[in-house]
Amino acid sequence: MTDFSSPPFVLLFFGLFVGIVCGFAFFQGLKQLLKKWSKTRSTKILDQLRGIPLFLPFLGVVGGVCLFLATSLQVLAISPKTAYIIATPLSIGMGTLVWLQLMRQVNQLERKSKSS
Repeated sequence: MTDFSSPPFVLLFFGLFVGIVCGFAFFQGLKQLLKKWSKTRSTKILDQLRGIPLFLPFLGVVGGVCLFLATSLQVLAISPKTAYIIATPLSIGMGTLVWLQLMRQVNQLERKSKSS
């Protein structure tokens, strides 16, 4: 049985915290790599944009958003199972679309740097 009398506010704030901290790490890593790329125009740096050091903080953002969304739904008296059934595909889908768009931008930078 689900106990709706005590919504998971701790998980709500933890998900928000994880999303913000990982988002900041993702932003700083992206900014640092793009700053290096703008000085050298090297495709090796663009390959690093596709790598694990940038992808892990991004996964943290997606995970934090998923946890935040699921617990937000639980605060609205939706059962935890249903909340995660809704939040997980939404978070993964949106994360996938954002990552694909970022990779398209990286590919455009790579094509422009090769043609220059």
